[in-house]
Amino acid sequence: MTTRMIQFATATALIGAVLGFAGSASAETVMSQCSAKYQAAKLTDSTLTWQPFLKQCSADLKAQPAAATTPAVVAAPPAPKPTVAAPVVPAAPVAVVPPV
Repeated sequence: MTTRMIQFATATALIGAVLGFAGSASAETVMSQCSAKYQAAKLTDSTLTWQPFLKQCSADLKAQPAAATTPAVVAAPPAPKPTVAAPVVPAAPVAVVPPV
């Protein structure tokens, strides 16, 4: 489960970086942006396929104004649940027998 959280965090950071530095929607930029979005979305939806996702993503990017350089707000992944340590049980006292 931690591996998925790390992958998700990495993907969202990558998306944020790509969207933050994107100035125009050129073909190379569209592909890289959609690829990063697809990798992040694929973690949550296993039925997702690349072709329909690319079609929708590229249409969405082309619909955005070219001057939009404001980075998108990406939700942070949920914090991991704290682990509860087992209670510490003191060891039973050991009887010391004096030497005879």
